[in-house]
Amino acid sequence: MKRLFRKNQIIITSLAIMIVIAGYLNFTADQTKPVKQEAAAETAEKIREENIQAEEAAAGAEADITSFPDEDLASVSAEAESTADTETPEGENVGEAVLTSSASAGAFSASAKLNREQVRSKNEASLLEIINNTDISEDMKADAIASMNRMTDRAEKELDAELLLEAKGFKDSVVSINDDSVDVIVGAAEITDEQKAQIEDIVTRKTERNVSDIVITTME
Repeated sequence: MKRLFRKNQIIITSLAIMIVIAGYLNFTADQTKPVKQEAAAETAEKIREENIQAEEAAAGAEADITSFPDEDLASVSAEAESTADTETPEGENVGEAVLTSSASAGAFSASAKLNREQVRSKNEASLLEIINNTDISEDMKADAIASMNRMTDRAEKELDAELLLEAKGFKDSVVSINDDSVDVIVGAAEITDEQKAQIEDIVTRKTERNVSDIVITTME
């Protein structure tokens, strides 16, 4: 009788442990779901805060700012675009799936945006360093203010377009405004004509550029 009682105790204890483990696994699974959303929200908020800081720096340094070549500003989008292109994986065999999963698209998007902001932050740092230089002519100061305003304006428009695209279901999109074009990378293997028209409408409204300037690329 005692042996049977002990056996029942062991079974009950084992079941209790299994229930605890199952509950823990369910809890961790539920906690994992919002991680990507929180990371995306933090990234978007970080970009927005940096844009606000850039505006404040431009306004407060109007008396001391110096020039920054437009060619360097153009290199921000060019370098980000170049890096995005080189980081797009290619299949070694015909028929191999490339960047089709949402996880891969999300990683690519995050990497491209991070690279873009790193390059932009580097240019902002260079501007701020020159701003503290007092041996600058008024003409050069005016050129520098215009350059900072252009860079800030581009960053805001890119972010606004990306957020609206995300809201309309085009996840993991990356928008890069260049001097003569607006590159839009969409986190999908393909898009319909209707979706293409919707993307063009969003980007033209948020970037104030013509449809002919927009180049849409899918993550094949």
